[in-house]
Amino acid sequence: QKLSGVVSTSKTGETIIQLDKDERFEKIMEMISTSGLTITKPTAIQIPLSFEEGEIVFFNESDKDATEEMINEFIGKYAIGTSRVLMWEEDTSLYFGVINTVDGIAEIHYIKIQIGKD
Repeated sequence: QKLSGVVSTSKTGETIIQLDKDERFEKIMEMISTSGLTITKPTAIQIPLSFEEGEIVFFNESDKDATEEMINEFIGKYAIGTSRVLMWEEDTSLYFGVINTVDGIAEIHYIKIQIGKD
């Protein structure tokens, strides 16, 4: 009998716990909310300068630690002095960003987390 979400790899036979998209989404939202930041979902983002600060794939339970580390590093470096983080979705990815003003110019720094379709 096979368990839903549990997959054995053919090379090593190790068990990989594969999370569905909703589970991945919830885990990411928990990671962000533990930082104390409010998640805001704008209808559109139009910032003169944008910088992708990281990208990661989060499909399996084994990806969780690296994803959480990237989120924490991003928040620690770019979300200083703000109470919110922006979130938007494109295709199969979630984006989290923070807007900062440098020399009078707005910049958005963001990370991309691929969570897949299912």
